[in-house]
Amino acid sequence: MLRELNKEEYYAIFKSSKNPFLIKEFININEHKVDKLLFLVENEEKPSIGIVLGVRNDSLHSPFSAPFGGLHYAHENIYVSKVNQFVMDLFNFISVNNYEKFSLTMPPSIYGCSFNAKVINCMYRNGFSIDTLELTSFIRLDEFENKFTTKSSREYYRQAQRNVLVFKMVQDLSEKQLIVQLIKENRERSNRLLRMTLEDFISLEKIWQVDYAAVYDENQNMVAAAIFYIFPDNPIVYTAIWGDSLDGRPLRAMDFLSYECWSYYKAINKKFIDLGISTESGGVPNEGLLRFKETHEANTELRLIISLNN
Repeated sequence: MLRELNKEEYYAIFKSSKNPFLIKEFININEHKVDKLLFLVENEEKPSIGIVLGVRNDSLHSPFSAPFGGLHYAHENIYVSKVNQFVMDLFNFISVNNYEKFSLTMPPSIYGCSFNAKVINCMYRNGFSIDTLELTSFIRLDEFENKFTTKSSREYYRQAQRNVLVFKMVQDLSEKQLIVQLIKENRERSNRLLRMTLEDFISLEKIWQVDYAAVYDENQNMVAAAIFYIFPDNPIVYTAIWGDSLDGRPLRAMDFLSYECWSYYKAINKKFIDLGISTESGGVPNEGLLRFKETHEANTELRLIISLNN
C-alpha cells in the first residue's frame, strides 16, 4: 500500500529531482490550480519512490500545471520489481479511493531514462492505458558543431546573415513584454493560445533562471524570439515558448534564432535543449513544426500520456 505524507515530510525525502517541474518550489507556485495535493510514497521506513498528484474534480493529475509530470525516485537503478510494486499500489490507491481518472504525462528521456522506462513498462502491464503518443524533440549540444548539417538550413542561415539580423539576450522589461506579445500573435495565427503572461514567467525567476532571447532586423524591429528556462545544476535548457513575426518569416529569423541559441548554450556547457512537443490534441503531428526542428539538429522521441479510468 501507499502512504500519504504532507508536503514537508515528502520533500524531506525527495530533496532534488532530475525533473525540474517536480521540485517543491515549482509545486508551491502552482498548487492553487488544483483542489488539493497528494504526496504518496511506498509504505516503508525509507521510501525510494514517490509521486505528487493534483486532485481536480475527483481526478488525479501529474502534471497539473507543467509540460510533463513524473515520479520522484532515489536513483536510476531501482529494481524493476520495486517499481512494479509501487505501480500496483498506485492502481489500488486509485481504485479504493474511487478517483474517476488518473493522468500522467511522462518526461522525455533526457530527464531520466532508465527509471522512467521501467515505470512505463510496469504501468502498461498493470492495467494503465497509454492514452497518447506525443512526439517531442531535443538538441544534443555535444553533437552540434556550430553548423547545421541539413543543406537547406545552412542556406537559410546564410540568407539570414545577409539580411543583417542581430541576436541578443534581452534584459529590458518592455522588450520582454514584446517577446511575449510576438509569440502570442504567432500562436494566434495557428489558432493556438499562449496561456502564460510575462508576469507568469517573471514569477518563475524566483526558482530558476529565465532567459529572454530575441532577433532584430536592420531597423531594430523584433522579428523572432524565445524564452528559455535554465535549471540549477541541470544540463538541460527548456524552451518555454518561441516563434517569429510575419515580417521575420522571409528574413529567415527562426533559422537565425535557432543557430544563435544552440551556439550560445553550447558555449556555456549546456548539454541539451528541450524543444517540447510537435503534436496537437490526440498526438496528431504538426508536420511543419516537426520538420523545422529535425532540420535544425533535433532528435525526435515519444512522450507518453498514461491514464486510468475507473
